[in-house]
Amino acid sequence: MLASTGLYGISLLLTRTASFLLFPVYTRFLSPADYGVLELLDLTLYAFGTLLGMRIGDALLYRWAACSSDEDRSVLLSSAYWGAVLLGLVSLGCGWMLSGLLSRLVFGTTAYEGAFVLMFCAFSTSLPAEVGLALARARDRSLHYLYLSAGRLLVNASLNVFFLAALRWKYEAMLWGNLIGAVVLSGASLFYIVTQGYRWTAFRPGELRRLLVYGAPLGVGGLGMLIIHYGDRFFLRQYATLADIGIYALAYKLGMLVTNLQTPFDTYWRAQMFQIIKRPDGERIYVRVCTYLALVLMAFTVFLLAFSVPLLGVLAGRDFRSAAWLVPWIGFAYVVRAIAFYFRSALLLAGAPQRDAAVVWSGAAVCLAGYALLIPRYRVLGAVLATLASFVFTLCVSLWQAQQVRWFPFEFRRMGMLLVAAAPAASAWWLVRPQGLALQLLLGTAEFVSFFLVLHLLGFADSEEKERIAEIVRGWRGRLLSRQRAGTV
Repeated sequence: MLASTGLYGISLLLTRTASFLLFPVYTRFLSPADYGVLELLDLTLYAFGTLLGMRIGDALLYRWAACSSDEDRSVLLSSAYWGAVLLGLVSLGCGWMLSGLLSRLVFGTTAYEGAFVLMFCAFSTSLPAEVGLALARARDRSLHYLYLSAGRLLVNASLNVFFLAALRWKYEAMLWGNLIGAVVLSGASLFYIVTQGYRWTAFRPGELRRLLVYGAPLGVGGLGMLIIHYGDRFFLRQYATLADIGIYALAYKLGMLVTNLQTPFDTYWRAQMFQIIKRPDGERIYVRVCTYLALVLMAFTVFLLAFSVPLLGVLAGRDFRSAAWLVPWIGFAYVVRAIAFYFRSALLLAGAPQRDAAVVWSGAAVCLAGYALLIPRYRVLGAVLATLASFVFTLCVSLWQAQQVRWFPFEFRRMGMLLVAAAPAASAWWLVRPQGLALQLLLGTAEFVSFFLVLHLLGFADSEEKERIAEIVRGWRGRLLSRQRAGTV
């Protein structure tokens, strides 16, 4: 699990690293207005793509686990691939017809109609590629997934730089680079599918219908998450200053680093959980993985809490340092979101994606209400509190709905210990405000260590885990002594 999650994490890390390294190039050739255009185009595509894409990759993972033979898998792959091509054509047709209208709605002019056409071309081309990526995830071929993702990233980044630096294009450079990258990835995915030993069969409309029935509610739920993630911007623009919004945006970027740990894990887990749960010890693994996920994410949130002040003191200007007190709240909110997301995976195991969508939309409604009530009075703090309240509500409803379709004996006592262990670090962070960098680092280290010390005192690890940890330590010690003896000889 760690090995596959690590490889998926490398894929994400490569994307983030490339964005960071190419940032000086992009900002040299693109104006702030170009960035604004790309941001609005991306947001529009996310909304339409969530619906039109029908989450066919997630549906393939569910149906793959139900296949009992390679013949069934061949039928599924063929139907999914040609179904993705059909969805791509429908998306392209809809996008082409709506491009002028979208340009007027989003930008107030038809000047960006061509940009929307390019954007929809790239999206429609990328849908068949999702089938190849889903196949790699279903078969737990994380290295193949990494090759496909890294290949597209390389093509995309190279073309962006060429179009910007050599041809002196503006935001169109990014759109064309994205389109050509999608074409390359789609071709590579088709080659990957063909070389995995599955034969092409006749297209089965019934199989595509089952994929869409499962995937469509997930797409509808994705729109609810869009409201949660971006709805606060509408309210903040009305009630907060630009300086407040800038501080909030920086704090959000740091707090959402929690998702950099969750996303690679979800890429692995959402594909493999269907097979894992069928094992004799599948239920025990399912429960224990939830506990370990909460442990890792909470530990990382405590790390953010402990070191956000010195980190911002070094990396950001003085005007941005007030963002530090928002970071741990945002990080904790996304820990809650991750656990709620994990609870809802039981709904996907049971083939009930419509319940998943209902849970997400109920959370979105609570979030919108929180934004409307709290942001006018508390501004950015209100946005954070509304997000946290929404995720806590979603966590409770997710657990309630998931336990109805399949009951799991989750380790709530141990997860409660995580909150208790984080309390000393949070208290020290609020009560002690050292000014010097050295003292801030010293306090942060003490806070982070205290989290694990309190967990140990509370007896978080059971006897089996303690024995496994002791075995690992003995193994490391034995290898170290063997190397020392070999060096002495």
